Amino acid sequence: MEFERYQRKWGPSKGRTFVDANEVVDVTVSASQLPASFANQIYKGGMNDRYRFTMTTKDGSRFYYLVGGDVLDFIKFPTGYTRKDIKSVEVGWMPRSPEWYSPEHGSTPEGKRVFEERERKALHGLSYSWCLYSE
Repeated sequence: MEFERYQRKWGPSKGRTFVDANEVVDVTVSASQLPASFANQIYKGGMNDRYRFTMTTKDGSRFYYLVGGDVLDFIKFPTGYTRKDIKSVEVGWMPRSPEWYSPEHGSTPEGKRVFEERERKALHGLSYSWCLYSE
């Protein structure tokens, strides 16, 4: 029943995988889950089919993410870092500084180079399955 209601509201499942709620024994917070405050900040940034964001950790390290699909809540953290190490997230990879971006011409050659480098090194989200249930 839940799957049919899901389909009516959201349309075809687009290749998503599902777990039967009757098979779930326990639910816990995932060590790979972004804290909700950070995930919501990125969602509000308004991307389309991909989310590009920069995560800054408490030690000042910056990591660039490219997460496809419509869920960015679960990410691969860099080795040695956990969700507790996040200081901030920023939607996008590039500040709108004059050296990288011109309102008249878009990205400068240096901006394009930096963007492409960050895209090559970007970290990604994790695979996931949906579990539909009602209370």
